[in-house]
Amino acid sequence: GTDAVIRAFEKSDISQILLTVAGMLIYAIGVNSFIVPAGLYSGGVMGISQIIRTLLVRYAHLNFGGTDIAGIISLILNLPLFVLAYMSVGRHFFWKTVICVVSQSLFLTLIPIPASPIVEDTITATLIGGIVVGAGIGVSLQSGGCSGGTDILGMYFTKKYNDFSVGKLNLI
Repeated sequence: GTDAVIRAFEKSDISQILLTVAGMLIYAIGVNSFIVPAGLYSGGVMGISQIIRTLLVRYAHLNFGGTDIAGIISLILNLPLFVLAYMSVGRHFFWKTVICVVSQSLFLTLIPIPASPIVEDTITATLIGGIVVGAGIGVSLQSGGCSGGTDILGMYFTKKYNDFSVGKLNLI
């Protein structure tokens, strides 16, 4: 239960967790304010989640009101990866990843997407969105968080193979 989560972290980890959550807030602002309004998609599990959301809304004609469900879909797609994180990478990494992905999903669901793009030019929106998203992920990674998806797979392969890195998997 909750005691297990609390015991998994030392007091020094609390500030890292807060930074990780702040990083996911910055990430979600970048995605919902610049990437999605420009009609763009992220990479990895989040990009797959955005494609599934688009298919559900456009072609299955499901209406979720003003809520963007890509974050919720991403959380669902990350569930099997949580098992991999727990069993292969470690309990501490697992809990930080869960906190990060849940906060990311929450922020992506709660932060409204503007009806019209804040920045009209797609290239400019891409650059600004990429900088904001990258900064958010950078803050989370620097504080020991993991935004789930391919990062979990990257950590798994990094532990398994000495010459492997998370960055290599993301490039692939």
